[in-house]
Amino acid sequence: PDFVPEQVLQALARFSGWSPDGILVGNGSNELISAAVAVTLGPGKTVAIPQPTFALYELMAKAAGATIQSVPLKAADFSFDVDALLEAARTSDVVIVCSPNSPTGSLLARSDARRLLSEARGLVVIDEAYHEFSGQTLFPLLKEFDNLMLLRTLSKAWALAGIRFGYMMTSE
Repeated sequence: PDFVPEQVLQALARFSGWSPDGILVGNGSNELISAAVAVTLGPGKTVAIPQPTFALYELMAKAAGATIQSVPLKAADFSFDVDALLEAARTSDVVIVCSPNSPTGSLLARSDARRLLSEARGLVVIDEAYHEFSGQTLFPLLKEFDNLMLLRTLSKAWALAGIRFGYMMTSE
């Protein structure tokens, strides 16, 4: 049969439980990170990123000309410094968080994510590339917050890295 993008969106909608109008498919989640950065960041814009994390966020933000506001993880246990992240989110155009974080495995608790989404000045991108391994997702918050973008991939838990298939869920 012919490839029909609408069929892919409908299948993802059934799989994820989200509306096809709020799903964007990409050539891996890297392309979606690039797209999110391209449409939201540029010279004069600021992005808050917990560190250490997946290096691509900072590389793409710098390439777009954005200013990086690094938010160090707590040294004792590599958990998110939620207070520092909230402070940065109040003055940043975009916040990018990987949860579970790569490479530390740190999780952003749902209550902390709710606070972040409530207090952030702009868009909050949560990369859930490894959510199947953690048993935690922030998916329920999509119904509450228009400023949330969730990134997912089939490369990790589904072992489909070779097909480069990622998807983003956000408000319609």
